[in-house]
Amino acid sequence: MRTKIVTAAVAGALSLVAAPGAQGATATLGSPLTNPLSPQAINTLATVRQTALPGATLTSPFNGVITSWRLAGASGGWSLQVIHPAGNGLFTSTGSVHSGTLTGTGTVEFAANLPISAGDGIGLRPDSSTDRLGVGSPSPTVAFDAWRPPLTDGGPARPPNETGDLELGFNATVISNCVVPKVKGKTLKKAKRKLLAAGCRKGKVKKRGGKKVTKQKPAPGTELPPNSPVKLILG
Repeated sequence: MRTKIVTAAVAGALSLVAAPGAQGATATLGSPLTNPLSPQAINTLATVRQTALPGATLTSPFNGVITSWRLAGASGGWSLQVIHPAGNGLFTSTGSVHSGTLTGTGTVEFAANLPISAGDGIGLRPDSSTDRLGVGSPSPTVAFDAWRPPLTDGGPARPPNETGDLELGFNATVISNCVVPKVKGKTLKKAKRKLLAAGCRKGKVKKRGGKKVTKQKPAPGTELPPNSPVKLILG
């Protein structure tokens, strides 16, 4: 039976910070952190994830990496979790990163390196039931799910067993993986531009007299972490 929490507060921010010059697609998951958010004690030990928030993206639209995350109005310690749907209404945590101890002033951002797959969401788990997080006012158009006890990384998949109607003060920005494009036949300048647009970068270049790419490694369609290098041969 699912019970409703109306005073819980949880927030997490996932942002991806690529290496200089990297491009590729990006998406911000969760709260935009622009609405009024009041710090509240969560009063429970649970993993929470936002499931409804008008205008917000709540699941990753592509495979990628979380490289930073943010919390609003938080105190205590928090873990950001990647929440993966396992089918039949079950979910599991595939990885997490911890904030350290916070004092609860303003919005704070942390570095991370968490892989996330298309369709995954983000969740937040407190260290203690007295930890605080910025939350919005109750609304019929806003919802979150909770797992009590919290999900554990790599643990068994479970359905959420609690719900709430608050905006949680966290968000996540994800950068897409490098999906190697076909650059054979392109000049070096055009190949570099196409690689950047795909979230990749130019790797080592061997010149054999020609001005166009004759070979590339890895092959087109290969999926790699963001900003991965692609070797080129000009023949």
